[in-house]
Amino acid sequence: MAYGKDKKGLYSFTDKQAALRDAIRRMEPVHQHWQMLESLYRTGAQREITQLDLNRILPFPIPGAFLRTVNMLLPHLTLVINSIAARDPKFVITPVGGDPAVVEQNSAIARAVLDYFWKRSDATSVLRDMTQDMIITGNAFCKVGWSYSADTRDRTDEEIAVDAQEVLEAAAEIGVEEGELNEDYVNEMLEAVAVTEQRVEVDEPYVEYVSPYDVYVPADARRMNTLRWVAQRIRLPKDEVENNELFDAKARKELTVDSGYADIATINQYEMQEQGLPSAFAYVTIYEFYDMRNRTMCIFQLDSDRPLYEGDIPYAHRYPPIVHMRNFSDGGSTFWGFGDVENVAGIQLMLNEIMVAEINDLKRVGNKYFINKKVLTPELSKALQEAKADQIIPVDLPANIPMSDVLQPVQRLATPSDNYVMEDKMQGYVQQILGISDLQAGSISSASRVPAAAVQSQMGAQTTRAMEKTVNVERASREIATRMLALCQQFLDDNRAVRIAGPNAPTWFNVTPEDIDGEFSIEAEGGSTQSINPAQRAQQGLDILNNIVPALANFGYDPQNAMRMAISYLGLNPDHLLVRPEPQPQPEQAGMPPEMAQGQPPAPTASMVELGGGVPSAEPTPEELAALLPPDVAAQILGPMDGDTGSPEELASLVPPDVAEQILAPMEGGGMGPSGDISDLTEDELEALLAEEGLL
Repeated sequence: MAYGKDKKGLYSFTDKQAALRDAIRRMEPVHQHWQMLESLYRTGAQREITQLDLNRILPFPIPGAFLRTVNMLLPHLTLVINSIAARDPKFVITPVGGDPAVVEQNSAIARAVLDYFWKRSDATSVLRDMTQDMIITGNAFCKVGWSYSADTRDRTDEEIAVDAQEVLEAAAEIGVEEGELNEDYVNEMLEAVAVTEQRVEVDEPYVEYVSPYDVYVPADARRMNTLRWVAQRIRLPKDEVENNELFDAKARKELTVDSGYADIATINQYEMQEQGLPSAFAYVTIYEFYDMRNRTMCIFQLDSDRPLYEGDIPYAHRYPPIVHMRNFSDGGSTFWGFGDVENVAGIQLMLNEIMVAEINDLKRVGNKYFINKKVLTPELSKALQEAKADQIIPVDLPANIPMSDVLQPVQRLATPSDNYVMEDKMQGYVQQILGISDLQAGSISSASRVPAAAVQSQMGAQTTRAMEKTVNVERASREIATRMLALCQQFLDDNRAVRIAGPNAPTWFNVTPEDIDGEFSIEAEGGSTQSINPAQRAQQGLDILNNIVPALANFGYDPQNAMRMAISYLGLNPDHLLVRPEPQPQPEQAGMPPEMAQGQPPAPTASMVELGGGVPSAEPTPEELAALLPPDVAAQILGPMDGDTGSPEELASLVPPDVAEQILAPMEGGGMGPSGDISDLTEDELEALLAEEGLL
């Protein structure tokens, strides 16, 4: 049967296998080149470590001991990798299509959903692995899809009995309403009680790493989003493929085991015993072939007669499920890029040659002698070779022959200084090509002789040189996020609980597909994935405390979030530092209202508004005192004054300020009337109050 020919324009099954074989043949030399680059990155050597190398030294196989290399690439490239993919990206979502009133609101929810699933799928770890591949080989890949898994289990007898009881109760209520109970209807309802239930284990997007060795594209491919087809090689256990019911039953019976994943010694052991490999060693290699022109996918083994699966791509978005992160490129007409290791590989090999010369020179360290054979004896030879100090060596010299004619040391020439100068130059070339300064490499001597202004300028230049790699990481983050959000719009169930981190506390809310509906443009915020130097981060925290926090307070904003951010930048936990003490009332303030105990003026009451129109001042005015004191009371205070009760100023001068405040302030049950107004007091009550203060 010919597969894939029932639709016009589709690749036939034979065409797919032929295209894949051609891609595998084209990529073989590229893969060998990548393996050499990975060896340079790992050990500084141009070849892989073999078993012969491991047998040369015992008991510990240290690569530098037999490869004679000093790996200058690993520390520098690790610094680059850790600096450009260290944090979760911050996404900016812009609506580009749909109802403006709806998509503007949905964009905020879409960002929250995207951040939630980005952390849940651990996409940043995949992004770091991709960054390492991009630096070494120049190409990195990952696959974004939707994972769904459900399990069916048998319900317990108790669960079935509970449902059956509910059915009987509902049937009884219906029978009471209708006047009779239909037994056939009750039996049908009891038979409909489920004895099994389906439990969803996984229902969310995933982001998984894909090796550059497992991706194949057409020869004329330029970009991932515009190619005709893309294929991925997948290695799976044989029993896992055989038990997948979505695959063709006949194709599952014709699987070919790939023995290349088992150790050769293990295979020989079972062959000598005339036994087949156990199922634990049985792996199969299958290929996922995505036809992007017709939106179909096909899963098959390379030399099989029928595919395991063939159908439409289950995703509604227009992008391939595989994301490509590329480093440097020869131009816009090529698909495969090249990495940083390729640029410094020659320098690493020259450093190895210099190191070999230095090691060989060090092996010649030691004293060598010219000696006359006539006086050479076994005892003399042993004494010259021994490492003992303070030895007396007897020698029988011929007559009239001085010692200098019998024994003379060989003068050894030192390693030329040009060798060490060239070594320093090579190391400097590595830093210049990779864009790493002495300060970033941890050179303290350089930091002590470079002014602060020059350091800032140099760091800015290094940031600009690393911008291209950062842009590649951000572009890959955007591609992953675009596919992830499109999958959420397609497969997200109703009322899915999503956790959102807010400024006050994390919150949970239910999301429906309508909440994230719309067409959005996603971008990663520039520099959001880069690492921050701890010293620079601490300085930024001090700047926030000294400048931003006071400015926010002056403009009337709450500076608490800024303070928490600054303290976290200093490497401290704000939850442990920003703790407000509970107010403890003073002994003399125990019976006072809370606002008075804290030194705050009391809140104005209706009676205060009637009297003075607001909160009383700390010291009452003479007019207020004169208006409040009855004339006869004032006369008792002032005494006989030629028939005059005194002016308001005299009254005010006789009443202490604290008494005036007590008179003016509202008191709850302290001798005042029900309204808290002094005018509600009787004359006797007012006289008693003044007598308490010693004024009468």
